[in-house]
Amino acid sequence: MPQIKIILKPCKFLLILALAYLLIAAPFATVTAGSMDSSIITHTFKESEEYMPNPFMGPVARFHNKNPNYEGSLVIGHFTWAEIEKNKGEYDFTIAEKNNDFHYWVNEKNRQFLHGLVIDFPSVSKISGYDQIDIPMWLYEELKVEAAQTYSELLKKARSTGDQSKINEYEIALDQILNDQKVIDEFNKSLDFTVKIPGPGERKTDVANIPGVGTFYRWKRYLPGDKVEYQGGFSPNYSSELLIEYHDRLMQAIARQYDNENTYAMIMGSLGHWGEMHTTYIRGDSDVGRYPKIDIASRYEKAYAKYFKNTFVSSRYPRQVALENNFGLHNHAFGNPQYTYDWYVDWYNDGYRCYFTGDNHPAMPNFWKTAPSGAAFFYTGDYRYLTEKYFQETLQQAKDTHLTWIYELRYDLSPEAEHNMNRLLASIGYRLAITEASYNNKVPAGGNIELTTKWNNSGAAPFYYDWPIIVQLHNKEGVVAEQVISETVRNIYPGAQKTYRTIIKVPRSLEPGKYQLWTGIINPETKQADIQLVMEDIDEHERMVLIGGIELTAEDTVHKLGDVNGDGRVDVTDVIITVKYCLDLVDLTEAQLTRADVNGDGTVDVRDVALIMFYALGLITEFPVE
Repeated sequence: MPQIKIILKPCKFLLILALAYLLIAAPFATVTAGSMDSSIITHTFKESEEYMPNPFMGPVARFHNKNPNYEGSLVIGHFTWAEIEKNKGEYDFTIAEKNNDFHYWVNEKNRQFLHGLVIDFPSVSKISGYDQIDIPMWLYEELKVEAAQTYSELLKKARSTGDQSKINEYEIALDQILNDQKVIDEFNKSLDFTVKIPGPGERKTDVANIPGVGTFYRWKRYLPGDKVEYQGGFSPNYSSELLIEYHDRLMQAIARQYDNENTYAMIMGSLGHWGEMHTTYIRGDSDVGRYPKIDIASRYEKAYAKYFKNTFVSSRYPRQVALENNFGLHNHAFGNPQYTYDWYVDWYNDGYRCYFTGDNHPAMPNFWKTAPSGAAFFYTGDYRYLTEKYFQETLQQAKDTHLTWIYELRYDLSPEAEHNMNRLLASIGYRLAITEASYNNKVPAGGNIELTTKWNNSGAAPFYYDWPIIVQLHNKEGVVAEQVISETVRNIYPGAQKTYRTIIKVPRSLEPGKYQLWTGIINPETKQADIQLVMEDIDEHERMVLIGGIELTAEDTVHKLGDVNGDGRVDVTDVIITVKYCLDLVDLTEAQLTRADVNGDGTVDVRDVALIMFYALGLITEFPVE
C-alpha cells in the first residue's frame, strides 16, 4: 500500500499543536476569556421561600380597607359612569377619587390602582328605582328619547300597513318608555321571582323592561338560617348607538385621567353586572339589558384598546380584541377547581362558545407572557380554599394560571388560612434571584472583571417591564464602575434560568484596595433597584445585592511578554486567551495585545500562540522579540 504523506502549512500545524496542548492542559486551568487574572471564585446563593412585596404583583388591597392584611403595591377601586359625568360632557373625577381614597393610596401608600368602570353595579335592595341606575340620568333620559323616536317610527309604519298586532306592541312600548316610573312601581308591587338562576345556591330573578332603554332586575337568594337577601340593578340597552358613542367619549376621558404611572391596569368592566361581562340576572332572550352579541360588545372593548396605551387592560374572558391587543385576563372563580379549569383555563387555552350570546371567542394560551394574569377567590369572603384540605390544589391553580395578582379576601382569616395565604403570595408573580456568580477576584486597574451570573424565576409569572439587570463596582464611597448584565428581565419566564456573561472594565484611575461587586434590577424611571430579589443570607442595601469582594491591584506596566492575563506567569491560561483572540471569540486590551505579540511582528496570531505554548512547556526560555 503506498504511503500517504500529510503536509501541513506552518500556521495550521502550530494551531493544531496549540489545540492539542489545550486539550491536555486546559482541564487543569480555570480562566475566563480576556480576564486579567486567573483566580476565579464562585459564590452560590440560596433563594428565600418567604413572600416578599414587590412592584406590580401580589395582593390587591380593597380601597375601603386602609389596613390591608398584607404589604403590597396594588389596590382595586371602581367608579360608575354616573359618578364622573354627572353633567353631559363634563368629566369630574373628584367624587370617584374621594370614594376610592385615591390620594391616600397613591400619595401616602405609593400603590398603583386597578381601576374598574362599572355601569351596572347591583345593590342590596328589595325595591327598584332610579337610584339603581349607574349611567348618568341625563343619558338615561336621552336613551328614552332615542327609544321613543325609534318606536314612534315603527308605529307609524305599522299603522300604514294596518298590522294591528304590531300597532298594539309599539303603542305599549311607547307607553312604557314615556311612563317608565309606572313600570317601576308595578314591578315593585309584584315582588314576583319566577326565573331560577343556574349555579350554586337557590336564586330566583325577575325583570322589568323599558323598551329600547334598559332592564331593571332583581333577585333573591336564600342564605343559611332561613334568611333571604334581595339585590337588584339596572342594565342599559348596550345596543344603543347613543350609548356606544357616549361610552367612547367617556373612555377617552378616563384614559386622559388614568393612563399613567398611577394605574397598573384597567379592568374591562363596561359590560355586565359589576363589570363582570355577564348578565346572569337577566335571562330572557328579548330582555333589553341582556348581554350584547359580539358585534356590539367588541365596540365597547375596542375603546379600551384605542385609548389605553400606557397601562395594562384586563379582561375576564378571552376576546378577539383582547387577543389582538395583548390584554391580560383575570379569573373570578379562583380556588374552585371546576370553574378555574373547566371554564377559565380551558377557555383561554382552547377558545369557547359564550353561553349568553352563542358567540365563539378565540383562545389566548400565551396571554400571560405579555400581560398579567389576575384572580379573585370564588367567593371573596370564603377562605375554604386556603384550608389544608384544598390548599395544594389552590397552589397548583396559581402555577397553572401564571398568577400575578389576587384580590385580598374581604374578611379576617383564620390562623390556618392566614398562614396559607402567605404561602400562596410567596408563589405568585415573579420571584427573581441570582443563584450563582463566578468572577476573577484579583484585577489590576485598567483590567477586566469577567462575571458569569445565573438568574432564576421561581414564581408563577414573568416580570412585564423592560428593566435591566446591572452590576456595580463599589468602593467605600460608592459606585465607581457599572455595567449592564441584561437589558431586560422580561424573558426570565417562570421555572427558567438565564446565564449572563459580563465584562466590567475597571477604570485605570482607581486606587488599589478592596472593592465589592453589587447587582440589582433597576427601575429606569427612578434609577433605583426597586425589585427585591428573593434571596436569603445576603448583604443588601437599597435592594442591591452583594455578590462578593474584589482586590484591585496597581496597574502593572512591566508584565513580561507572554503573560497575557497579567498574573505574573506564562501558562496555559495565557495560551487559552490568545487562541480565543485568534478565533475572534474575545477582545484583548492594548496592554494584553502588546504582551501577546511575542514575535514582535505587530500582530497576534497562531505564531504567537505557539511561542507562548512552547514557553509554558519549557521548550524555550525567551521570545524572539527579546
